Amino acid sequence: MNSAVKQTLLVIGDIAVYYGSLLLTLFIRYGEIRVHSELFAAHALPFTLGLIVWLMIFYIGGLYEKVILKNGRVLNRRFFSLTGLGAATLAMFFYFVPVFGIAPKINLLIFVAIFTVAGYIWRYGFNLLQGVGLANRKTRILLSGDNETAREIIKHLAANPQLGYEVATDNYNLIVMSNHVQRDSAAMRELYHSFIGGIEVISLSDFYEELFDCVSIGELEDAYLVSKLPPVARTYQLVKYSIESLTAFVLLVILLPIIILVAIFVKLTSAGTVFYRQQRVGKNEEVFNLYKFRSMYSTTDKNPDAQSGSPTWSTSGDSRVTPFGRFLRGTHIDEIPQLFNILLGEMSFIGPRPERPEFTKQLEQKIPYYELRSLVKPGITGWAQINYRYGASVEDAYQKLQYDIYYLKNRSFFLDLQILAKTIKKIFV
Repeated sequence: MNSAVKQTLLVIGDIAVYYGSLLLTLFIRYGEIRVHSELFAAHALPFTLGLIVWLMIFYIGGLYEKVILKNGRVLNRRFFSLTGLGAATLAMFFYFVPVFGIAPKINLLIFVAIFTVAGYIWRYGFNLLQGVGLANRKTRILLSGDNETAREIIKHLAANPQLGYEVATDNYNLIVMSNHVQRDSAAMRELYHSFIGGIEVISLSDFYEELFDCVSIGELEDAYLVSKLPPVARTYQLVKYSIESLTAFVLLVILLPIIILVAIFVKLTSAGTVFYRQQRVGKNEEVFNLYKFRSMYSTTDKNPDAQSGSPTWSTSGDSRVTPFGRFLRGTHIDEIPQLFNILLGEMSFIGPRPERPEFTKQLEQKIPYYELRSLVKPGITGWAQINYRYGASVEDAYQKLQYDIYYLKNRSFFLDLQILAKTIKKIFV
């Protein structure tokens, strides 16, 4: 059972438990358990809206991550804390939205109690089925190839037995083949016979992507990129640009008081301009000016690089950052002016993070396929930003590129929504 199926089953199970708990609550209170009754209809809308928010809370909180949570303290802490947050949200629906016409204090208490118990039993049971004890349920895989990518996969599977995979040399039912095997006609003939015999065959690059939600650069080839990277989806791009432009304009209007307040504090706490303008590389490698609230000192005594033409990587605890700038960076408020870049059509909300031209030239020489990032508009947030730490080296840029290529390969409205949800989680959790 692959991770996508597991995630789908978890969502379906949570929905079933949710509505089952509602029906059982109505039966306990009114002796009625009919879906088509007026009583159920009166509760359906508020509880359904509550379910949507509840699922978002579970998603942002990590209960649908590919690495399914193991049984134990992590599951207990996360499930019960997120369930409590969901219950509080549901209560707000009932007591602060009068249009629903119900304020079921007792019903809500009964529902939350039932859902908590039933939901935990469902989660615990599901995770138990993925546990180490049920070896006969595991997918036994044969890894054909010995390289860094294969070793990384073996290490990951050993550390996460709940994924349901086990590396084996016999009685296997899945073969993972590396690229060099595909160029060996005799080996491919053996794989063909295995496939005819009912054994699933998958490439090492595809299996790596399934496990890590990123693409292994070590397994990439030009032919793979040409066949796997989708062409420009004009409808997707047009709709995305229209939605983002409107959203950016609305956010600028809403955030105007905060923008003014932050501008005043930036000016009062350090010498220099309020906004910081810096050249970045955008779509088709066109250079544009990215805007931020200034978070670094602008005088050479506090920031020796302020007037130099040699850019350096920003690191954790960077002494060039002002005290108020640390707050701006920690809360990501310094990114707000990039809404102007979105309005100008230079950036998107979602996409690879734009890099400085000087760094881009260096990285394109050291990292294969780095230029692929310029196929789409850069973003304020992106798949690499939510899955990898802040980059401050060539190695970090290499790792983040693997996530950027994954986004290029799989970009869609659904993936964009996932990135937005996880960005919210990264900021507030």
